[in-house]
Amino acid sequence: MKNHVLIIESDDGIIELLECRLDLLKVSYSVAKSAKEARVHLKKHRPSWVILSLKLPDQNGLSLIQKIKKMPFHPPRVIVYSMQDDPNTTQLAYALGADEFVSKMEPVSYLFEVVLQSSVG
Repeated sequence: MKNHVLIIESDDGIIELLECRLDLLKVSYSVAKSAKEARVHLKKHRPSWVILSLKLPDQNGLSLIQKIKKMPFHPPRVIVYSMQDDPNTTQLAYALGADEFVSKMEPVSYLFEVVLQSSVG
């Protein structure tokens, strides 16, 4: 995994966990705690990957997926990282353009295995 990762997450504990893992991997990243912040970071950093929570304070993360995928530059790959992992939500996320969906019930190491495997494949 190279380049830049944008974390879109409002939970400080999860942000800290993801930051620790990205620091260990020596990966550049930025954090947005809302959809509004995410739009600014997407334009500024042009990330290769977005780790997206569905529960944001100002907008449902599902509605961001299509906006991210319609960015005028090469759109980043989107991995949804959420507690809302019921089949309907998962299917909708994929239908809207998510590249991967990982439940927050999985260990964070699994999230990064998925990202690394997708980066290679």
